[in-house]
Amino acid sequence: MSQPPTVAEPNTLQRYASSIVVALMLIFFAQGYLSSLQKSLIWDEPSALGGGYAILAWGDYDVYLESPPLMQVLSAWGLYRSRPTEPTGWRDAPMPKVELGVELAFRGGVDHERVAWQARLPVLLLGTLLIGLIYAWGRRLLGVPAALAVTLLATFSPNLIAHSRVATADLGCTLFMFAAIAAFWWATQTGELKRWFVCGTLTGFALIAKFTALLLGPMYVLLVASAWLTRPNTRNVTWVARAAIPIAVMCWLVIAVAYGFDLDLSLYRAGVARIYLDLSEIYYNYLLGVPSQTPFWYYNPVAYMLKVPTAVLVLLLLSTVGMLGRSRKRREHVESPEPSKAMPERVDLENLLFLLIPPAVVIGIAFF
Repeated sequence: MSQPPTVAEPNTLQRYASSIVVALMLIFFAQGYLSSLQKSLIWDEPSALGGGYAILAWGDYDVYLESPPLMQVLSAWGLYRSRPTEPTGWRDAPMPKVELGVELAFRGGVDHERVAWQARLPVLLLGTLLIGLIYAWGRRLLGVPAALAVTLLATFSPNLIAHSRVATADLGCTLFMFAAIAAFWWATQTGELKRWFVCGTLTGFALIAKFTALLLGPMYVLLVASAWLTRPNTRNVTWVARAAIPIAVMCWLVIAVAYGFDLDLSLYRAGVARIYLDLSEIYYNYLLGVPSQTPFWYYNPVAYMLKVPTAVLVLLLLSTVGMLGRSRKRREHVESPEPSKAMPERVDLENLLFLLIPPAVVIGIAFF
């Protein structure tokens, strides 16, 4: 009688991986928390407080229309529950949303330090969740050791820590964009309809976190193109429609509900127009000591190179070269009749793109 196949015992790293990740999440939270205690409100935070309070108290989305409502509402929830004294005359101020937030937080009869902490806590929790998500997806793609290495880098990333300690939309957008791309990859593995609906839901949450999430559109196009190159079964209109329709439906539904059942998405479209058309005319650009009234086309790449730690850039370059090399070797040996020459891991073009796009989203989101 043949013996059943034995299952390899997990090594020490695999056994304690979950505990290590939890510890890293707690370390990330502690860094953001301790840092936030030393940080006064920054310029953007009163805007989020004022805009979020206006939505919760009066259903007024126009106060801070140039930012979607999700992160505003999360940040202003504690202030709203504190029942501050509502100011008058703030609409006549040069920047009403800032004036409203300042009046509520500092002159509304509430503890402004408590208001600041309550506003920042949801962002910090989302950032902590992002650390866990990075490990979870990294483990599916690359295994436990590589996933732990990436999670370790994210835990001590200056950009992630800095954005986790303030009540702005950047970290929330980062989390949901990353989750949406992970869900897109997850859905492509089987093509199940329910997975595409999950992807659409997360995409919708990203879109109501920050307008930057509109970049998911071209990202999805790129990832679909990579699937067409690597998977013959995806090269048909039915497969694309099966993915596109659930994503589009869930995005529409999430946005409509977030804006008070605005079914034609007029408020969302007005917000996009305000920030990318109306306000873009008054923006003043500055880079490397040079002011300009016209945008620098190279601003984002330069900012990315300057603000991302050099060690991370070097590791990203080395890992990209390594994965390309392994992919080439796999193609050379894929038809080899000798099992010993077969490549033990599969890193094809599609997975390579999934690996390269999320780090750019996580690290560089604040520069768009």
